[in-house]
Amino acid sequence: MAVYTKVSDKQVRDFISSYDIGEFIRIEPIKAGIDNSNYHLFTSKNHYILTIYESRINPADLPFFYNFQEHLINHGINCPKTLRNINGDRGGILSNKPAAVISFLEGQEVKEITSDLCYQMGGIMAKMHIASMKFEQSLENYMGLKKWNSYFAQVKNKADSISEGLEKFIDEELNYLNENHPEDLVRCVTHTDMFPNNVFEKEGKICGIIDFYFSCETSMLYDFLITVNAWCFDKNNEIRLDYFNKMMQGYENVRKFTKEEVDAFPYMCRAACMRFLASRLYDWFNTPDDAYIDKHDPMEYVEKIKFYRNYKLLETF
Repeated sequence: MAVYTKVSDKQVRDFISSYDIGEFIRIEPIKAGIDNSNYHLFTSKNHYILTIYESRINPADLPFFYNFQEHLINHGINCPKTLRNINGDRGGILSNKPAAVISFLEGQEVKEITSDLCYQMGGIMAKMHIASMKFEQSLENYMGLKKWNSYFAQVKNKADSISEGLEKFIDEELNYLNENHPEDLVRCVTHTDMFPNNVFEKEGKICGIIDFYFSCETSMLYDFLITVNAWCFDKNNEIRLDYFNKMMQGYENVRKFTKEEVDAFPYMCRAACMRFLASRLYDWFNTPDDAYIDKHDPMEYVEKIKFYRNYKLLETF
């Protein structure tokens, strides 16, 4: 979550007048995240999240995201629900951009990762993947290999201003990924952004998943390894094998990886890193200076790719 679009109390009061959610009290900006503008919304009835969708989100895809979340809710996964207004619409226009009011989940984002939370996360992901196989809609992965190449092409000449040799490093890595993409992996609609700040916990138990706006059809393994990369390295980018092994155990207690997925592990570990290296590098040079947001360091994922080039993670499990 983040804030790019600033809105007044009057604008929000007018926007929610078409909702049966009580009288406006106040809004508070949410700084975490990178893509949409988000506010805590407090009314006389309850606490909600107000989301304003920014340029990376195609408004035509919003019903897909809403429907996917409702599908998961119906299959026992706790995630936010987009509220309908009195006209039955899930959202409207605020400050000339699509916007929606979303239910607020109790709990707090995961701040301190533990091996037990990794075990829980693995099991929840497997349950989401199994439930998703019954979801009848699909959406292309707009943040896939083609987009990584596009992002890099737009900023490659600036890359060495972050770290000497970064342009050459990414160029070599993209060549490897372009030439070795595996086929025939099990696919479904996945979250593909399961960072700890998108997972809520309460008293040591995971109690909710948020931020589904990168959901798309891709391989289950790719989704799993995005989560591994976000959860199983420490602040020095050193692998926590205890965390990884627990996440694997949690996942495989619900769903076993196929032989094709096991074979694709080395490639997908690196692909799951490049997804965020490419977008962070692009955002580093293209985030507006006045955006209420913390930019993320792309070098974190350089270090993780270097690790995967020399280490076969699955052999530790």
